[in-house]
Amino acid sequence: MDCRSAQVLSPPADIFRSERKRTKPPKRSSGYRNEFKRVPIRALIVDDSSVMRKIVERSLRQAGIDVSDVFQAGDGAEALAILTANKVDLILCDINMPVMDGLEFIQQLPGVENAKGIPVVMITTEGSEARVVQALSCGARGYIRKPFTPEQVKEHVVPVLAGKS
Repeated sequence: MDCRSAQVLSPPADIFRSERKRTKPPKRSSGYRNEFKRVPIRALIVDDSSVMRKIVERSLRQAGIDVSDVFQAGDGAEALAILTANKVDLILCDINMPVMDGLEFIQQLPGVENAKGIPVVMITTEGSEARVVQALSCGARGYIRKPFTPEQVKEHVVPVLAGKS
């Protein structure tokens, strides 16, 4: 018997019915998106290198963090001036800068109305653990060592935005 003359038997109608109730497939978790409502954030990036400020901004976007506005400052004094006129959701700050370094900047933050409760993540080449500990004790909620990847930015920034650190 060849396949052209074979009789086609249809399976019983209930063979394709599942005993389980059908549910929608689970959504894939991307971590950040499902942890809290995704809302565009306004970020302030403080670093004396304009190239590094652009790298930080690009890394935030590559990490999947929805950034609506980015303010940039070359030192802590400029950053304080920006904060007096603008409200932000996140501050990313270098430690070593001229005029006002990152440690002095975060010590000044409680005196700025728009800066109260804003999470600060330090991004630094600082190798001294004492300086990093000092930054954390001054109010920083995290730190990232340079050089960094977008994955490292996501790993450190997303929990801060979600209020988990």
